[in-house]
Amino acid sequence: MSTVYQVSDVCKVYKNNIHALKNISLTIRQGEILGLIGVNGSGKTTLSSIIAGLIPATSGSIMHNDKPIYKNLSEYKRLIGLCPQKLNLDNRITVKENLINDGLFFGFTYDESVDKFNSLSEKLMLGKYEDSYPAVLSGGYKQRVAIARALMHNPKLVIFDEPTLGLDPNVRKNLWDIILNLKKEGISVLLTTHYMDEVEYLSDRICILHNGEMQFLGKLDELKSKKEGNLEEIMVKIGEDGI
Repeated sequence: MSTVYQVSDVCKVYKNNIHALKNISLTIRQGEILGLIGVNGSGKTTLSSIIAGLIPATSGSIMHNDKPIYKNLSEYKRLIGLCPQKLNLDNRITVKENLINDGLFFGFTYDESVDKFNSLSEKLMLGKYEDSYPAVLSGGYKQRVAIARALMHNPKLVIFDEPTLGLDPNVRKNLWDIILNLKKEGISVLLTTHYMDEVEYLSDRICILHNGEMQFLGKLDELKSKKEGNLEEIMVKIGEDGI
């Protein structure tokens, strides 16, 4: 897999000299699922927001295909699909109308937006719920809609923030299959989650943050060769004494 995104020596310092990220460097490859894990306050949200182009880094660089993202940030953002924890849709219009509006926002024609929605609705099995209002959807279907929304503009990287939080096991598994299908289509995925089984099942590589510092970047087998125990036990040990 070729490297598509390159994060180099990224730091983020907030007011009162709070160092949220300290010299983070990583790559995201085409068609790769990179799991981003760490305890609350480790810097996961800050890092994913910087990669998404939502907030600037204090220092360091983020490159896409060897070009700085800040050179044409608006164009770069068109390559990113965001799948947040909470689905922010207009409850006054249907799911279908919401997503078609998203397509129009990104510059697609009405017919193109309808075609894209129909394709995603079939792929994500939205079915009878496409003409429902967002407020009546179950947690699992809200996440399906969130994924559809993230894919409406044909992104190259999809960033998931706790995609299966609070969902039933069978619903979680269905969403895992959807995420794996993105990989098969050559779409890169940055996955932030607290579920260690989710990381193990989905991720090609994992990145572990702790107190704004990168503790590990690589395959799970490499991590287990350095630390004994399952991933949850390893995370506890990292919190205590690092890698």
